Amino acid sequence: TKDEAHLVPGSSALAPWWIQRRPTEEQIGCLDYNLAGCGQIRDMGTCLRSRDGRSAMTVHGLKIHGEPCVWCGGGACHSRSKNLCEPYDYLMWGEGRVFSSFYAKGFFRVASCDAPIKLPLAKLDCLTPYARGCSAITNKHTCLKSTDGRQIESEH
Repeated sequence: TKDEAHLVPGSSALAPWWIQRRPTEEQIGCLDYNLAGCGQIRDMGTCLRSRDGRSAMTVHGLKIHGEPCVWCGGGACHSRSKNLCEPYDYLMWGEGRVFSSFYAKGFFRVASCDAPIKLPLAKLDCLTPYARGCSAITNKHTCLKSTDGRQIESEH
């Protein structure tokens, strides 16, 4: 039946509502292995085109190596760290085992080859270069209408 494919691993219990079925190997074969691991990724585009490439196969009995990365909507994935991206098995089944709360229920996204992410092209021509650099800005309005205008020094 359709529910049999969505059971808690090693159990006859149905998976919690937020857990999506893990993509098949065919659906994740195009993803890049990120050697630092999904947890080190800080941007959506990289997370959603990656799978965990660390040498460890499991952590706390949860699969790590080769798992598709999961983007947690730009916020912390769970209560144990501030990571924005985590390996699928670790994140889906880690609540209550490795961390107390999975924060991204309902708005996470699992990397796969089926749904490539098209990131918007940033149009920054409406922003004004701030000559002293963004780190020198102390006013939120100035910050939101500026780009870093410092000149990059050449090594020549």
